[in-house]
Amino acid sequence: MVNNLQVDSMDFIKNQSSGIADMLIIKQNEILNLLGYDMSLTMLFNNSFNIAMIRTVSVKDERLSSLQIPRTIFINKRTNLQIKRLVETRDILENHLEDYKLVEEMESELYIPLFGPADLMGLPSRLIGCLYLGSAGYKKVSLSSISSFKVSNIIMDISRLLLFKYVKLKEQEHLMDLTSLFVDILGKKELYLPSHSFNVASLAKEIGIALGYSDDKLRELALAGLLHDIGKTMVDSNILRKSDKLSEEEYEKVKKHSIYGESIARYLLKGNFKFEKIPRIIKHHHERYDGTGYPDGLEKESVPFESYIIGIADAVDAMMMERPYKKAYPLDKVLEELYANKGKQFHPQLVDIMVTRISKAQKQVKKEIYSGISSSSLILNLGDEYRILEGTLFNYGSYYVFEPFADYDVSNIDLSNINHIEIVVKGVNNLNYYEVKLEDLEDRLFYISSIQLVPSPNCFSLNWTLKGLLYEADKRAGSFINIVRIGGDSMLFYIHRDMIKEEVKYGLPLKVKILFEDSHEDITGVIVRSYNLGANRYFDFKYTNIPDSKRDSIYRQLFRKQMELRKAIARYS
Repeated sequence: MVNNLQVDSMDFIKNQSSGIADMLIIKQNEILNLLGYDMSLTMLFNNSFNIAMIRTVSVKDERLSSLQIPRTIFINKRTNLQIKRLVETRDILENHLEDYKLVEEMESELYIPLFGPADLMGLPSRLIGCLYLGSAGYKKVSLSSISSFKVSNIIMDISRLLLFKYVKLKEQEHLMDLTSLFVDILGKKELYLPSHSFNVASLAKEIGIALGYSDDKLRELALAGLLHDIGKTMVDSNILRKSDKLSEEEYEKVKKHSIYGESIARYLLKGNFKFEKIPRIIKHHHERYDGTGYPDGLEKESVPFESYIIGIADAVDAMMMERPYKKAYPLDKVLEELYANKGKQFHPQLVDIMVTRISKAQKQVKKEIYSGISSSSLILNLGDEYRILEGTLFNYGSYYVFEPFADYDVSNIDLSNINHIEIVVKGVNNLNYYEVKLEDLEDRLFYISSIQLVPSPNCFSLNWTLKGLLYEADKRAGSFINIVRIGGDSMLFYIHRDMIKEEVKYGLPLKVKILFEDSHEDITGVIVRSYNLGANRYFDFKYTNIPDSKRDSIYRQLFRKQMELRKAIARYS
């Protein structure tokens, strides 16, 4: 009797419980019994043939169920030469070598290529994956046994079943390409649109978590948030960039972006049933609960609930986002607006959830990446230089892909010269640092096998506006900064990129005057890192020679602000 292999990852076990996976395992079991092997895996190849993903696993002997099987195989690594040879030859391969074993406990391995249907244009059928068979003892298989009618039919059945998973992977890769394209287009239309889109996606996702949404629903919500303003690619850039009040005619043109967005999203997501609701969510994200919104003036339950989620996330980020021509609302003003429009603009259920989310200074202990797509910067230490690449991070479940923006040249990057690598992922009003394990660079895409959070346990992320002034030691004039994270040893602040007159130097003695509401606090320190994300340049500022009294003062101010916000919430609610 053949048993399913038990592995550590719960996601992997859930993946095997789907209908297609169950049918694949049945067919794998038949192959094991017919050819006398002990283990069977199905692998799916990505579009670039540099990644193989294990999709289903079965074993013949219960004792083999404790083996650790990799979920993702990076084909260009020298440890995976057999799979690389299969990709190149598109032929059956046997392996009896001690080195380059996929599963060390298997003495003999057999790799059988799996193909999709022949192309309608007469092109050869595409290699979509392979079937792996392993034997704990030495085994030599004859080609005649593999080509027998019964075995070849089972292999064809496995190919047909794996094709369903291949199509889903192609949809995901296609969606990644289109998302990168439109984020780039939005940034060229208006510098702040990409940051706003990522912020709305992040806020919407966090509301979904509070509501208990499933992972699939969270992915849908995050993607809807990311694409909610995609219709603005059809609106004149001069209108989008206008700092003065829009005329009635201009406002009518802007209002059409939700209809344009629905049409574009419907085209982008055509045939993707998992995301088929997103176009309608986008169309109605400016409807109001009282029926006075646009484009259709829908009200209450006639509006998709997810549109209300995107709508409140959109409004809150617009209020909290500062631009050179527009100041951010103070947080108590944001709270006042939320409660004043509860049951009017905003769905009543969502106001309390949003207030809870934005009114707390959050101390980072552990934070996971839930959203499938994040704004980020990849930081490469190449020994004699640092390279910082701004782009988008995509979560594929068992691995990650970072795609730099189109204007970055990565052709001269040699992975063997990288001494250290980390990635900075942007949240709504904060940055999170992760050490990464980089596996491959192919077609401008960086393939990452794991991401490990670098926590900042002594810092608090702020959702309200905390201003400061940055001074050089020998200068009296300072530059205004926006502090988004602060603690007893360091802070993180940003400056609008178009407001930076000259580059801030690393290691130079600097002073920051923190502008609390009732007092100022001078902190000396140095810039240790900086990078661009969206419209802003962020700086890590490390304190030097700070007395305990100043640390205590910072924490007292944070506590005082938190108490003020609690009183404001009680008053507004």
